[in-house]
Amino acid sequence: MVKFKVALKDLLGKAYYRYNMGNTITNGTKGQTNTIRCTVTNIFGNPVSDKEVTLYAQGTEVSTKTTNALGYVEWEIPLNNASLRLYKIDTHSTYTIVNNGGWKSTSITNGTLYYNEDLRLCHLRYSRTFNSATANTMYEWGQLIPSGYRPPFMTTGNGNRNGATLTIDSDGYLYGRFQTAFSSSTSFYYSVMWHY
Repeated sequence: MVKFKVALKDLLGKAYYRYNMGNTITNGTKGQTNTIRCTVTNIFGNPVSDKEVTLYAQGTEVSTKTTNALGYVEWEIPLNNASLRLYKIDTHSTYTIVNNGGWKSTSITNGTLYYNEDLRLCHLRYSRTFNSATANTMYEWGQLIPSGYRPPFMTTGNGNRNGATLTIDSDGYLYGRFQTAFSSSTSFYYSVMWHY
């Protein structure tokens, strides 16, 4: 009988290796640098050195690196654009959500405009005090919404009393209306949200 000596890693092939993969940023902001890390061990849990490991991002090869004595390898990946980034090594994967920084704000006369460039949403919080108003009359309060954040069509939100509404048109003008007339100093608070 002839005996053959075959290394277990050759006999098992890919099944011999275990990949422990992770990244430093799972929810990041454009402009940051993400570190993708991978430790390769064998089926016995021992680190595998000098193992070539190929990283893929969105199905495209990033590069191949060789593990160190601890079975460890890493890549520095710049987060250049807003997206969901999927990283893969062999059949193992991790991901990063990249956004432009979440909600930001800018002041306008009598209010604050919050905007999210990733979601392309705006939320206006607006307040004014009036001494009097006529019921069901449309009042124009100016072109206050910056051009890049205007709604594509008229949108309306509610005020806190007197059936008050605030309407914003596609040119960025604000209009107020009250269902109930009043003749004493009254403060109104409005909230309007739209997709731009």
